[in-house]
Amino acid sequence: MNDAQMKKYSEFTEHKYSTKTEVKNELKIGLIDSIWNSIIEYREKFFKVLPLKQIDNSLLKVCFCQNILNKLQNLDSKLIRSYSKVIELKTARDNFRIFKNNMYAECLSFYCSYKNIPSSKEFLRSVVMEDIKKINNEYYDIVRYLSCLKYIEDKYVNPVNEDFLAELYSIITGNSELVSFYREKDDSNPYNTVLIDRIYTSAPTKLIAPMMNMLFDYINNGDEDGIIKAITVFYYFNYIKPFPKYNLELAMVLMKMCLGRNRIWEACSFLPLENLFIHNFEKVYQEIQRSSDVTYLIDSLYGLISESINSILDNAANMSADILRKDFYKTDSEEETKNDVVIEEKPVSNPIVEENVSYVAKKETIAVSYIPPALDEKEASRLEEHLLELDPTMRRNEAAFYARH
Repeated sequence: MNDAQMKKYSEFTEHKYSTKTEVKNELKIGLIDSIWNSIIEYREKFFKVLPLKQIDNSLLKVCFCQNILNKLQNLDSKLIRSYSKVIELKTARDNFRIFKNNMYAECLSFYCSYKNIPSSKEFLRSVVMEDIKKINNEYYDIVRYLSCLKYIEDKYVNPVNEDFLAELYSIITGNSELVSFYREKDDSNPYNTVLIDRIYTSAPTKLIAPMMNMLFDYINNGDEDGIIKAITVFYYFNYIKPFPKYNLELAMVLMKMCLGRNRIWEACSFLPLENLFIHNFEKVYQEIQRSSDVTYLIDSLYGLISESINSILDNAANMSADILRKDFYKTDSEEETKNDVVIEEKPVSNPIVEENVSYVAKKETIAVSYIPPALDEKEASRLEEHLLELDPTMRRNEAAFYARH
């Protein structure tokens, strides 16, 4: 393959990580075997093999081409920035509690969409704050899934093994006494019996335990970046489907734990990655089975993961702006009130006790009883400068927006 061909075909890797079918449709050519082989030859230089076997014994791999590296770096920097915002909010416990509850409610909102459970923001916030004394059966899944998320908030660094997974499974099923653990029946889907180009919808029961052991070892000891590991674990768990149900939920919990260990620590539990639930990745999963290349899923999930991180950044920014606005109003009001209080000196030669008592009482009752409904332009400009001083990374147009809304 010459340099001109290399540049042409590298676009199907570096511009978009295309599948063979996508390349065929893009070029509008019937037979593209030679072209596809050239694309694979280019990718081979960047592949890294992962210690996870598929059912056909092929090892999973990931392509560290520049396109994927740029996306991983982007997500990584956003995760670090999002956790820095979380740390800032932690200094005000009440505000942090409100922020965290809002994020959990957003996680549950996506989960309800996936499960087709009718809900409202107010209801989900009540579930998160445990304000509901009695709940209908149809909402049990929501409460149990939330319990799983809260469970990993301080246990995301725990070793992941059968015991840990059994605890999560007992929480999500609401059954503390498990009679059996892994799935005991093979999937009856006809795709699993096709002889040519077989696509598995789940692992055979005899392979579940050894494949799960590989997954545990990878989670605990794999040296890949947190984002790569998180996405790979999400795929592999859904590929095995070790349980009769709740596989997607548990795959998400493990995915969050992988991110928590690497970049966002306990904030992993309320990062709203549940937006993945409302999308179908079956075609991507099938492509990975055929090629063993997890990069297809990394490329597909990039935008959705970025959106979920943006949600934390936006909610944290809004909460911080509210805190600053309240502090600004409070400070200005206190200064104005102090300026309005005129303390007259009493003649030393003729002290009057009654006047001293009256003065002390007046000083103690100074309070802010009125909060302005909006800032005028002068006050807004002052708040804008105040925001920029407190957060040098904030853009001026962002500060202007927060100061006036």
